[in-house]
Amino acid sequence: MKNSAAYREYLREELEAAVRIRAGLSEDDRKKALSAVEAIGRVRERVDRFAKSSGYAAGCADYISECKGFCCRWHYPEKLDRRDMFVAVCTAGRETIERLRQYLTTEKGPHQCPMLKADGCALPFESRPLVCSNAYPCFAGQKYHDFLQSMKEEIQKRFAELGEVLDKYS
Repeated sequence: MKNSAAYREYLREELEAAVRIRAGLSEDDRKKALSAVEAIGRVRERVDRFAKSSGYAAGCADYISECKGFCCRWHYPEKLDRRDMFVAVCTAGRETIERLRQYLTTEKGPHQCPMLKADGCALPFESRPLVCSNAYPCFAGQKYHDFLQSMKEEIQKRFAELGEVLDKYS
């Protein structure tokens, strides 16, 4: 695992870059970026519907009293980047962005994930990194993993489109 202070600093820098880039996008690039963000949201919604219809989401919710959210607290993704932060910036309100800034600036919280505090995740579902909002590690079987694999090409395509826009402003 990465040094948590260094990772929080990295994420804070990526967040600030995403905020700066969003403010400076040309009209054409804004349309391209928002199109990619909306497409990522549609993938997230499809995966969420599949997880709910397969019982994974309910199983996870029912088990939280036992596991205490172990996956969110101790197994956060270490490869988040500007694209993930841009999705958060585009879909989160000003208050959420300020709270996220605060979380990433303050001392280490009680968990490994720098975005998870005592009152829950700093980000609403639609703003969370795709990997966070679509993970059901305790309940997902091969059927779920096959479904995620079927979404992989679409996800990679949309993140590449978003990356092309963001790279112009980096």
